[in-house]
Amino acid sequence: MKQIFRLFLISIFLVYGGCTMHSIEMTDDEMKLDSFKLDGIWSGTIRVPWLGGDVVAVIDAEDSGIAELQFECVRTTCCLPENTLQKTKRFLFDHYKSEIYGSITAYENGKEIDFRKFTPEVSTQEELWDLLSEISLGFPPDHRIEDDCFFELRAECPWDAEHGLAILFNRKGEPIEIGGQGDHF
Repeated sequence: MKQIFRLFLISIFLVYGGCTMHSIEMTDDEMKLDSFKLDGIWSGTIRVPWLGGDVVAVIDAEDSGIAELQFECVRTTCCLPENTLQKTKRFLFDHYKSEIYGSITAYENGKEIDFRKFTPEVSTQEELWDLLSEISLGFPPDHRIEDDCFFELRAECPWDAEHGLAILFNRKGEPIEIGGQGDHF
């Protein structure tokens, strides 16, 4: 039954979730889907226009190969509309202002320290985005795609040097949750 459900999901992605439903149309060659190699984990560099170009991507797949459903997630992610980045920046900025800046308590040697030195004051979405480095994408195991977990944008950030930043996206390409790297999968 589970295999039938997976085949159904693949057919939905092929009909509705591929590049044709988004504003960008690209071939597998243009997306660089053949760049994935197994070196302990499947990783490669893919072309993601809404992120401005080539981005490292990691797929949590079996050693035997990447499932077609996972490739469909990558294809759909590569072809998201250009405004996806702006939506992501707004989502991150709102979260940063309400949940991170000035609201985290940190301790060093048992004493409370001023965490604001790690959470710089920013006044625009662009300022905040410019603080990020090493942006990459992560894709879940194929059994998790059945949940609302579709892909994760990962980055290094000054306010959590240990865990970094991860923004979880749903099937529609909308950011839905923020956490540290490794929190979602």
